[in-house]
Amino acid sequence: MNCPECGGDITHVYDTRKHDDSIVARRRICRDCKKRFSTIELIGKVRVKSDKKITAEISSFYESI
Repeated sequence: MNCPECGGDITHVYDTRKHDDSIVARRRICRDCKKRFSTIELIGKVRVKSDKKITAEISSFYESI
């Protein structure tokens, strides 16, 4: 997560709150400029479909390493 003030890429989460099953609000602080900011994350369900042919190819690839 980049700081909106200085663009620093190292931030620390110091508070997390769930509002619903799909919303998480986090309070963060930038380690470079010490500016505090909030983020809101929407959590969605993802449907994963497996393709047996691709899974077999990936398995054989890792076995050959």
